[in-house]
Amino acid sequence: MEKQWYRGSKLFVDFTVTLQDPDGEMTLAEVEAIDFDVLVQQGVTTPDRDAVEWVAPSVEKVVTEVDGKFVVEIRHLYEALLTGLHAVYVKFGPTPEEPIYQAATFVVL
Repeated sequence: MEKQWYRGSKLFVDFTVTLQDPDGEMTLAEVEAIDFDVLVQQGVTTPDRDAVEWVAPSVEKVVTEVDGKFVVEIRHLYEALLTGLHAVYVKFGPTPEEPIYQAATFVVL
């Protein structure tokens, strides 16, 4: 993913999330079934879990199992309309106990 964007550019935000299953109970199919949502915003204030700006990634996620861990590749098309520092957040799972992660940052010039 580019670290510097230009206002009006439309590019993919892409990142990976690695899930560990210490008990070894999850299967690849179960991880593939987990919903992941992304939120891209100006600034780095962590958004509320219930914010309306959360969306499903625009490209279907790809999950790969590597050494007992699950690597989830996420791609989301985003149009940069505001200048300044932007942050990409990801949340997953059906319960509010799952944290919100800051996955990436970039600057729009």
